[in-house]
Amino acid sequence: MRGYRADQAVCVRPPGALADRLGRCVGYQDRIGFTVRRREIPCSRVTVIVALGDPVEVVHAPDGAAGRSLTCFVAGVRDRMAVTGVRGIQRGVQLSLSPARAHAILGLPMHELGNTIVDLAAVLGRDGALLPERLAEAPTWRARFEILAAFLERRLAVGPAPDPGVERALRWLAASGGDVRIGELADRLGWTRRHLARRFREQVGLSPKTVARVLRFERVTDLLADGAPPTAGLAAAAGYADQAHMCREIRAFARCTPGEYAASLRRTAPDLPVMSHLFNSAEGGSG
Repeated sequence: MRGYRADQAVCVRPPGALADRLGRCVGYQDRIGFTVRRREIPCSRVTVIVALGDPVEVVHAPDGAAGRSLTCFVAGVRDRMAVTGVRGIQRGVQLSLSPARAHAILGLPMHELGNTIVDLAAVLGRDGALLPERLAEAPTWRARFEILAAFLERRLAVGPAPDPGVERALRWLAASGGDVRIGELADRLGWTRRHLARRFREQVGLSPKTVARVLRFERVTDLLADGAPPTAGLAAAAGYADQAHMCREIRAFARCTPGEYAASLRRTAPDLPVMSHLFNSAEGGSG
């Protein structure tokens, strides 16, 4: 089983065939003696947390809601930041799903989840309420991953089929890092721009243009995390029109300057559960 361990912190990823069945999935465990506040950056994927420990405090959700504590929940595709707080025993499983796969598993119109954080049981009903109990009773991480993979496969078998056109559009957008004009995307599919927007609202949760912006932001985030300076060359590599465009987008999404954002990413240890659990965290700190 691949993973990271430092003191009591553990980050475990599914091995072999289980990784193929689960996709982007991680098991995490940590004991945190003080509250860690994090800026949770926009994301083009749907996050599912099945927690077996203490809850996460939602200080500020993407939709502006605040003051909630959640243990198991779904965070939809989002173009806005959130702020969360964690402390105590943080233990559970995090899934990162493509919007099309999330739509099939959750069985909801994805606009109901876009820029929101929703209790898992409210989305999945009894299935969502029982899943944490089953994972908690499993003796090993491998057993938990097996239970989760079987659960997802059952949901996929009875859930709504993803729209092949939306899946193709998402693949094209992801492959280009968001650098595809929306009119060109619609033309490739033989759709009108209005029909494309309707299908994205139903099966993704955000508009195609917004998803493209988030994908560019994720690309520049990866490059900055790898140590690239926020220059005109980086802007071009990430698909922005120029450096000023990149700076505006980073300020809009991360609520700080490009230099501050790059520094926060370099301070984040990506394999530590306190950083990887929940969303893509830009930085951590006590508070």
